[in-house]
Amino acid sequence: MNVTKRLFSVVTAIFMLAAAAPSWAQVLSENWNDGDIGSDWQVQGHTPFGDPALDARAELVEVSTGDFALFLANGPSDWQVKALSAQSFPRGDNTRVTFSFWGDDQTLFGAGGQVFPGAAAISGPWQTTGDIAGGGSFSETIDAGVDFWWNALAWEESGGATGHGWDPDSKNPTLSDLFMASYGNARSKETRMIIRVWLGNEKGAAMDFSFDQGETFTAAATALDGTVIDTRGMDEHNLTPNGAVPTGTTSPLWVGWSPLTSGIFIDDIKIETDSNNDGQDPPFGGDGGAGGAGLPWTESWDSLDLDTTKWTTAGHNPPMFHMAPIDPGDGDLAFLMGNMALDWSTKLRSKDSWPRGENLRCTFDLFGLDDSARLGMDFAHQYPGASGFHGPFHSTPIIGENIYATIDAGMDFWWNIIGFEEGGQATGLQTANFSIDDAFHAAMHPAGRDPEEAVGRDTGIKMRFWAGDVSGFFMEWSLDG
Repeated sequence: MNVTKRLFSVVTAIFMLAAAAPSWAQVLSENWNDGDIGSDWQVQGHTPFGDPALDARAELVEVSTGDFALFLANGPSDWQVKALSAQSFPRGDNTRVTFSFWGDDQTLFGAGGQVFPGAAAISGPWQTTGDIAGGGSFSETIDAGVDFWWNALAWEESGGATGHGWDPDSKNPTLSDLFMASYGNARSKETRMIIRVWLGNEKGAAMDFSFDQGETFTAAATALDGTVIDTRGMDEHNLTPNGAVPTGTTSPLWVGWSPLTSGIFIDDIKIETDSNNDGQDPPFGGDGGAGGAGLPWTESWDSLDLDTTKWTTAGHNPPMFHMAPIDPGDGDLAFLMGNMALDWSTKLRSKDSWPRGENLRCTFDLFGLDDSARLGMDFAHQYPGASGFHGPFHSTPIIGENIYATIDAGMDFWWNIIGFEEGGQATGLQTANFSIDDAFHAAMHPAGRDPEEAVGRDTGIKMRFWAGDVSGFFMEWSLDG
């Protein structure tokens, strides 16, 4: 194959609009880095199962030196562990609250509890009550925010709707897969989710969120049809087919959170208006995660430094893995991914996303390194043994998700049992997944390769994956480009 650059490309046509960020100073900010919960906050917990260390907690935890966060954990499913602001905040002037959230995925709380993200709730942030002891479950007092638990999280307003995300008759709209994935992946401050809820000046609310440390915000959307959740100025919404729900109108409101049967962290809270803010955050998040980076979009690894504006990576510390552009010996850079552990932890994922439509397709070249020792590496297998690429099209940009579980259109498993994968729904090696034919596996490892050649560039494969405009995909490959 005579190809001068190893190209990764996505091709279709799309238009984008850009909005200028306003100049913004704050009403209230809190990071608890003085180690004191302080008088701005009320907290409540209880220990019905007799083990204060595990059953319920509402306290500050030092997550790294000098960096504290509020930790809320509960065993029973009663929403009685709470944190609530002492101060209330009126609607008007685009009042909004921004906070960081992540969970404790190591500890089981209480006899009936689960480990995050199982049954993890935040039940907030905007609450109609300032009475932490007598105000009832926060699930019943949310005027604008996230109700219920992972993975049945739903948008709640005015306490007027009933039913969680698993209930087909619910009037609460279940939140999108992207929101759910961001929430479930938030397992440390480094992988935290940042949630922002905007109040309508008189009624309604909107929500957006970030899964990239606040670099970008995406508008929250419904799982049903991707409708952006923004009811500001509306008397009611119809975000499900099950009937109208009154939007929130209460003013003033308090800010608060409550877990269900897991442990969660809340940190870096900002309550702002257009007149009082810190000037750091972008405006409301836009398109609900529909994506739309400019196309054609290409990557040819022209530098040994990975372009972190385009790519996110994850993996073990060296020497367990290698993941970076390299020169394999001919002056033409390529991106090398290698792993010693059989755990799918080495990952590369685009930060941009693209909607289906107009014959969206992705083309890339694949070849293997069959003597990693020549580069001072010791992978678990030499190519092609246990080699897979698990892609290219994925349903989420969340790098912490299992890479094989998020393939929406592409290849799963490894040589020589590679199979088609769609929707992350199929399971089993060459069972529920359609197997790729022998010719493809032979192309990945042609019998005539020179045993003295360290890399298989000249015997690599060019692959192209076409996403259906609505669903499905088509794949083709070539040995001569």
